[in-house]
Amino acid sequence: MPTILPTWDELCADLDRLPAAAELAERRYALKAKPPALRLKLARLMASALLRDDCSQQLIGAAWPDLVDLAADQVLRNRLVVKDEILLVPSPHETLLRWPAPRPHDVRLECTRATALRRVERAMGCIGTSKPILLLNDQDQVSIELALAGFSDVTVVADDLDLLERLERAARACEVEVQLHHEATTPLPPATRRVYDLVLLNPKPRLSDVRRLLDTALELTGARPGVAFLVGVALLALRRDGLAQLSHLLDERGLQVLEVQQGFNAYPMPQRLYRLIHRLNQIVIGFRTLATEGHALPFFLSDAIVLRKL
Repeated sequence: MPTILPTWDELCADLDRLPAAAELAERRYALKAKPPALRLKLARLMASALLRDDCSQQLIGAAWPDLVDLAADQVLRNRLVVKDEILLVPSPHETLLRWPAPRPHDVRLECTRATALRRVERAMGCIGTSKPILLLNDQDQVSIELALAGFSDVTVVADDLDLLERLERAARACEVEVQLHHEATTPLPPATRRVYDLVLLNPKPRLSDVRRLLDTALELTGARPGVAFLVGVALLALRRDGLAQLSHLLDERGLQVLEVQQGFNAYPMPQRLYRLIHRLNQIVIGFRTLATEGHALPFFLSDAIVLRKL
């Protein structure tokens, strides 16, 4: 098992081994070698105007070769996703937790139920259902799925009161017990600082958010050796420099990398965002896969990292 994160170059080497990678290879490497300066400037201006959240702005400012690698990664990994993943029978709490429409310039992605169930399955592989488990900012409502699967000691700490209220209603409707705490309480309630065997967190693909959630998790677990962490984050979306800094951060915090699984989390791509990506592909990138296969990018895919506190 690896003890450090893969580097950017190692992730891209894995990308070259994916099915159909050869179809994109010539175009991908030609683009990286010679950026289309004027069209790229136009694309950045268009994306900046339409996507104003911090994560999107971070990606828009990424180096051109890194953007090409990220685009190729998403295109190729989408081909590996089971296309009926989103058609699974809805969970009992789905309608209870339906979010209001996002504001015009927000990009909010919610994982498929199949992704939530994969996280539950991974949790079962790490600990028994009677062991305590902690989730931070559980926007994907995995806590309810865990409780439905038989986990008896599930705690959520979140900074969003609306989310906590929705989770409370869902737990009541599903007749399961989930302990809910508001992170804005400073200091955090003593009840949240206890022994946990597993922590689930899915930060935004931004190093500052990853650092904040990891530090909160370490605080709440008392940095106890042996605690496992399942972290969902799109590694290439952190950009090359962010990925290197994440590796350093994990080393500083004494967190050992046990496993990295790319493309683990699937988030249905909002139509508004897909249309923008399709347009940017026409203007700048020119991947034929996106241009000819219709809705060839149904999901935004992120990775799973399994960590252990040393």
